[in-house]
Order: sequence, then structure tokens, then C-alpha cells
Amino acid sequence: MSRILAVLAVLGILSSCKEKDPPPPPPRVKKVVRVSHVDTRWIELDDGSRYGMGENLYNRLVSRLKANDHFVVVVDEPWNKEGVASATARQTLELQSSDRLKFDFAPFVVADFRASVEELTFTHGSRGAKRFAGFRRDYRTPWNDGTFDGSNNEYPSRSTDLSRSWFGGAFEPLPQDGFDTISGVDAGEGGEFNLIIANIHYRRDRFVATGSLDTELRFLVDEEVRRNAIDVGGTGFLFALGVGYKALSVEFGIARRTALSKVFDKSADRLVDEIQEQMKAAKFRTRVERNGEHGIVLNAGRREGIQVGDQFEVRSGGGATKLRVTEAFQIGALAEVVEGPSAVREGDIVTIVDEPVEKTIASVQRRSISVDLPEFSDPDGGALVGSKDSVVLPYLLWRWSQYDQDIDPDFVPAPPENDFAKAQSQWNLRLVDLAEAWRLAPGRGSGVKVALIDSGVDYNHVNLGAAFSRSYAGVDFISMDRRPFDDNSHGTALAGLVAARGVGKDPVGIAPGTTLLSYRAFNPWGETTSAALHASAERAIRDGARILLLGWDTRSPSKALSSLVDLAARENVLLVTAAGDQGQDIDQGARFPANFSQQPHVITVPSVDESGNLSRASGRQANYGERTVDIAAPGDRLPVLAPRSTYLTRNGSDLAAAHVAGVAALLLGQNPALPAAELKSRILQGAANSANLEGKVAGARLLSASGALR
Repeated sequence: MSRILAVLAVLGILSSCKEKDPPPPPPRVKKVVRVSHVDTRWIELDDGSRYGMGENLYNRLVSRLKANDHFVVVVDEPWNKEGVASATARQTLELQSSDRLKFDFAPFVVADFRASVEELTFTHGSRGAKRFAGFRRDYRTPWNDGTFDGSNNEYPSRSTDLSRSWFGGAFEPLPQDGFDTISGVDAGEGGEFNLIIANIHYRRDRFVATGSLDTELRFLVDEEVRRNAIDVGGTGFLFALGVGYKALSVEFGIARRTALSKVFDKSADRLVDEIQEQMKAAKFRTRVERNGEHGIVLNAGRREGIQVGDQFEVRSGGGATKLRVTEAFQIGALAEVVEGPSAVREGDIVTIVDEPVEKTIASVQRRSISVDLPEFSDPDGGALVGSKDSVVLPYLLWRWSQYDQDIDPDFVPAPPENDFAKAQSQWNLRLVDLAEAWRLAPGRGSGVKVALIDSGVDYNHVNLGAAFSRSYAGVDFISMDRRPFDDNSHGTALAGLVAARGVGKDPVGIAPGTTLLSYRAFNPWGETTSAALHASAERAIRDGARILLLGWDTRSPSKALSSLVDLAARENVLLVTAAGDQGQDIDQGARFPANFSQQPHVITVPSVDESGNLSRASGRQANYGERTVDIAAPGDRLPVLAPRSTYLTRNGSDLAAAHVAGVAALLLGQNPALPAAELKSRILQGAANSANLEGKVAGARLLSASGALR
């Protein structure tokens, strides 16, 4: 009995160790597929560095397919479009083959593969510190569609001098702002956070990269087309060490570029794997090229794995004819009829008999694959053992909850108090005669949408929340999400001057009945991209905004800003721009978008103090220009709203522009059909005249809300 058990045990062990069935051998015949060139699309980071996907994907795919036992690859060379071999190809054929017969016809293609790169994104950081780069199917402008045919980002990040952005002092933190008015433990490139210990700076960010490819596999004989979308994504961590702030910025930038290239290189490899599986669905076919003195000549030969004795079938109206290969050459083969009618014609399509069936991927709408990646440090090996996230995490969680808030759906607006009294007591509102304007426009801008393209807005502010929908506040084009919350204070200040409700003792805005929309196009340090600016305008107009408030300026001319202005003209949208605060004559030295004021739908505004003089406060002096500057408005030492339901005092022409945007909203509320040019005309014609503005502002105009409404 014990011997039987021992034998059974041995048999059991042998059974468990028995090798699994080997994988099926690769198909003996190779299908001829044509791969079309994949146009390269580029992703650009905010520092101007780029990565392209397209040509590299194409080269990987062709190389992999050529090394594969399944395919013969045609890439349009050395054959021309008519299928005739070039002189180089003929010479190559003669050198490679000692066949009795030599043919130079092109391979018979059974499947045509095409692909296009539709999405490349790279996002790092989280919530309030998140930074987006690239393009998506639903987010493309001429400045981020991946082509970069001369229209790339015109405002790259200034990593070596982040204290000043392309947009001057508009977004600089104010002395009274304190530590909490901008994000991050320490201001860093692209909004990442730092940990500082004895001047050793450490930065760590999670990143996510995504790509999307549209593919088309066309089976030429079967007249079938399979279209698929392949999504690829990868995640990892970026981190770097540096002695001092600038060193860290450089090291982190290198780590970011390294991660970008590696994640997409690996993604390209995975995409090639996926495409190969799709192409296995192609069926082997070939064609009768000739039927004459040599007999029946088939297109396929040893190149496609054809051997003597292989059998093919031709189907026609007279039934099925079987052919057998009698002689195979490097290109082409001779065959004879072994069964059925002998009327085989040139151009007939033949199918190999008993072709093995391969498991293939059917046509689907979308397939997703993931790429896991390790952490990327700077190339000098500046990596930490372990993570210091635990040190800064409590602070970051607090920052995110305060400066990257979701819309509060349960927000209950408090009623305004003494708003008429405030309109008469606040010097800026008294100067523009707002109380009388409200009597002329009792709706106070009701039904009008004003969009701010800025640093975001606190849409949960106790004095501003009622101006926002509780389901949609706008879009954040820096982080690419729907939380365009303000982490600088600039956008909230302007929003309050337009539409603050006047809750309690708080200030009231020009048009408190207005609906606001926020499009975050600037990070806390005033950095932006051409794509973010243009996309913000496109989305604002699509969302129904009739007035765009652009409360910032730059000396750098921009195709993106020009395109934005043209778009607003086509869509009949008023642009209200700030003249800037460098104390300059912008008739002589242009500022943008202020210097577009010659167009009938653009109005440019400097700020004045309580005496009606151009503002000169806190190192900011209003720009001027009798030909360029349209009308002045209050903007000196004004109490304004700030994020987290707080308040600040600010100065500047950006505040003055907000007053004009509010008056435009009052006008539109009374007459929604007014075109943008008429809006501008009425504001200018209704202005008061101030001798203090002679030679500085066109017509020495000073904003009068009541005058515009009469």
C-alpha cells in the first residue's frame, strides 16, 4: 500500500510539474500592412521645454512590425503611389535574389493603418498647487494644439526671476497681504511647494501624464474600417534638492523635463504594443498579377512566407478555384489550377486555404492602458531617503481647503444692508454717481454675465457668493478643473467692485445684480500661457458672457491677445482693460491689451483718486495717453474683497476697469440688445469732464454711471 501511495505521490508531483501547452506558433504567412506617417504633436511646459509624440511613435511601430513574424510593412518606399518599384528598389531586388524570375511589383497591401495624436497632458502638484500643460480633446487653442507652427506660448515662465511676471505688478503680493495671500510654503516655479531647512530646499510633486491616440485600421479588400481610441496614462513623483531657491528651481525643472520625456517614451512603447494587437485582425490576401506565358503569377512570395505547395482559393461568379504554388520567389510566386474553373484573371483576389485564426481585438470606442513610473529626482542624485511630506502635509491640507475651494452648494446669501447709503458714502461710488444710476437701472445688472479672466475669484465669499451660480463658477485653465478659486486676491478684488452685494457693513459693487463667471488664467505669481488666456475668452463667450474684464497689462505684444480681441469683436463682446500703473504715456510705449482701445469694442481705463487726479499711491502711478486711454475711474486706496471672506485695501487701474465693467453691466441690464460698440459709446458719451485729466485721458473723461444710463 505504501508503495502505491509513493507512486501516486510521484505521479502527482510529475503532473503538477507538467509543462503547460506551448503558445501557438506564429503564422507562417505574413500580412502586408501599410503604416502612414504619424504627425508629431508637441506638449510644451511653462518654461518652454517640449516633448513631441508622432514621428517617434511611427518609427517605433515600423521597427517593431518589421521585426515581427506577422507582417510585411509598407511605408510608401521604395514603391511609388502606382506600385512601381524605384530604380533603387530594382537594384536591391536583383542583388538580394538569385531567383529564376524577378518581379518588381509592389506588395499587395491588405490593411492600411493611420493614427493621430489627439491629447498630450502633463499635470503635477495637487489642488491649489496643481499645474497643467498640454492639450486635450476638449481644450485646444492655436497656442496649445500641439503643432507649434510659430504660435507657441508667448509667456514662458521666468524661472530665474519669479519675483516679476510678464504682467508687471498687477499680481504682486501687497505688504498687508501677509503670508497667506499666495499658495505654497515658499513661492516656487509653477506653484510647487517647498520645504526649507537651513537653506536646503526640497520639493516633491506627484505628476500625471496622459495621451490619447485615434487609430484607423482599414481592411482594403474586405472594405471594413475599424476605428479606435487608445488612452495611455502614467503617474510618478518629481522631487529635487537644491541649496537656495534658484538652485532648487533649476534642479526641479530638470527633473520635470526628465519625467516628461520618460513617461511619454514609455507610453509610446505601450501604444505600439496595443497597435500591433489591433493590426493582427488583418486577414492574409494576395492578388493575381499575371496569367500568361509563365502561368499564374501571384503577388505574394517568400517575402510573405509563401512556400511551394501552399494552396489558395479564388472565388468568382463561376464558383471557387483552387490554386497550388509551384515555385516561390523572393517577390511573387507561380501557381497552377488544381481544382475548379480555370478562368483565373489578372486582378483576382486570392485567399490562402486554412489560414490560422488569430485572436484579435475587435473595434471598440476606447481602450485605456496605464504606465507606472518611479520617482524622478534631479540628475545629480539629489534624492532624499524617505519623504518629508509629513512635515508640510498639515499646512498643505489647510492651504488646499482655503485656497482651492469647491463651490459651496449650500451657500445662503445674506441680504444687502443700506446699499443706497453705501452708494452715497463710499467715495468711489459717489464720484461716479451710482445712487442715481441705480434709480435709472433698478435691476442693477440683473441677467447680465460678466467674466473675469484673472487669478480666480472667491465664489464662496459672504459678500460675493450670490453673484455666482451654485453649480458652475467657471474654469481654472492653470489647473484644468472647475475650481477657479483665487489664491492671489487680485481677481476677488475686481469681482467685488463689480458685483459685491453689500452685506452688513461690507462695501457694495457697481452692479450687484450681475452674474459673475471666473476663468483662472494666472497662477499666484501672475504667470500664464497664451493658451490659458485665449481659452478663457473662448469659454467665457461660450458661457454667455457679454463683458470680459481684463484687469492686467503687459508690455509684450501677443498673437494670443490679438486673437482674443478679434474673437470678442466677432462675438459682439465688450472688453474692459486696465491702462496699467507704470506712470507711462502709453501713446508712446504700448501696453497690452490696453492699446487695442482704438477698436470699437475695447475700452481702456486708468485710475484716479478722490480728487479726480490720476492715481499715485504705493509705488503705483496710473498710465495715461490722450489717444489710447478712453475714460478714467476710481482706483485709489479702495477697500476691496479678498479670498476667504476677508478684505484688503488696493490701488490701481485694474480697480478702475472693474468700475467701468460694472457700469456696462447696468447698461446691458436695461437694454440686453446693445452691441459692444454701442456700450462703449454710451459710457464715453455719458462721462463727466475733469480738468485734472486734460492731456492725459481722451476728452478728459471721468466715468459717470448715471450719465451713461441717461
